[in-house]
Amino acid sequence: MANWLTPQVKWITTSSLDSESLDVGGPGELYKTLDKLKGQVSHLPARDLLRKDYKQWTVNSKDGNEWNVGISSISYRLRKWIKRDGREEIENSIMAWIDKQKLQVALVMTHGKVKQQGEKVYGRELIVSFAPSVNLGWRRFILDELAKSDTLRLTPFFDEIDMQTRTSFFVQTRTESSRKQVFPAIKSIIEAIP
Repeated sequence: MANWLTPQVKWITTSSLDSESLDVGGPGELYKTLDKLKGQVSHLPARDLLRKDYKQWTVNSKDGNEWNVGISSISYRLRKWIKRDGREEIENSIMAWIDKQKLQVALVMTHGKVKQQGEKVYGRELIVSFAPSVNLGWRRFILDELAKSDTLRLTPFFDEIDMQTRTSFFVQTRTESSRKQVFPAIKSIIEAIP
């Protein structure tokens, strides 16, 4: 397949934001080019960002309640997303996603490289949003346990965490923890809800 595809790959892609000429020589270059293009998501609306790389599970708490948990992974840093759409629009988009997917908890993992003091540095952020049906006590329990998690090492993205809001923003300082580590962490927390 690659032997057939490689000679075919000389094209120009266009999008509403930019155009890029692709001249790909071999399978290795093709992979690098496709990987680079896959990460170009800044033109996508919030709904498409949330659904592009999305997984959903059902988790049972101790009291037998079912929790639908969704995790979106977005290769777009939170600071850039906030600059583009604004915090309120992001929160509204996540709440609409919670409603559409019938979730109790939505986690949005943002990641990528941004310039810091002249060089590009990889980082991660985590947004945690709750459905209106999730009471304050459960929200507080889940956020407190996530904040204690050594798997994630979360710090507030903004100055402080407001427990009254349904959406909280964090910097994830343990950047090597991906969804493969985040889901087990949230699962064990929900399973421990009294």
